[in-house]
Amino acid sequence: CALPIYYIIEKNDINVILNSNSKFGYSALPYIKAMFPQIPILDYVHMEEWYIRNGGFSRDSSMMKSVIDKTYTCNGNSRKIFINHFGREESEVETVYIGVDENKFNPELYNKEEILKKYKIEPNGKFIISSICRIEDEKRPYLFVEAIKELSKKRNDFLVVVAGDGPFLPEMKNKIKKYGIEDKFIYLGNVKETVNVYKISDLTVNTSIKEGLALTSYESLAMGVPVVSADVGGQKELINDKVGVIVPCIQKETQIHEYDYKEK
Repeated sequence: CALPIYYIIEKNDINVILNSNSKFGYSALPYIKAMFPQIPILDYVHMEEWYIRNGGFSRDSSMMKSVIDKTYTCNGNSRKIFINHFGREESEVETVYIGVDENKFNPELYNKEEILKKYKIEPNGKFIISSICRIEDEKRPYLFVEAIKELSKKRNDFLVVVAGDGPFLPEMKNKIKKYGIEDKFIYLGNVKETVNVYKISDLTVNTSIKEGLALTSYESLAMGVPVVSADVGGQKELINDKVGVIVPCIQKETQIHEYDYKEK
């Protein structure tokens, strides 16, 4: 792979290298630095994942720190972990928050009634709680179902919109059916224009066991929709009691494959 990399850099007169979320990219950085020492090498890390290579891309980044000129993170919590756990120098790592396009995520631009009609949703005065994410273990969809089951015991004035797809969706639906709360759930599948889901929502929920700082939280708040989130990653750097609620995570990251939440 060395020759194609050299050719691409030379042919396109590349003068900055940015690597993000690529194992191959990290493995190639020593070669690039050796062949092109004048080119700055940067990387952008969203989060550390202790259940993947004991740190995920944060570990990869720190292994290659001798050839990386600057590491950027999407939240301050990850920056602290780089410094305190991986031994990076403070000057090596900087936090750059991602944000959203406020011209797009502007609630005044969208018609709630038209969107409800499009999705064939009739709230009939009920609140709409939305979950917008991939339906996989990292997002803890089964915990979300348990929370809705408990909420259903206390009130009946809400509907749940699930926007997303993934390998855990079939079992998620089985649990919902088992608990007898199917009438509360509406499944939209993958939604490209998530701004429409925020517009019809009164609340969004994030039950992830791990985040850097979730894009969905930025988007939801930009649309004026409060967020309830697990206290993971840098979520509390964005969410406070004025715009939502931060809830204790109740699990360690290494317990990602433990799905029995009854004792927690």
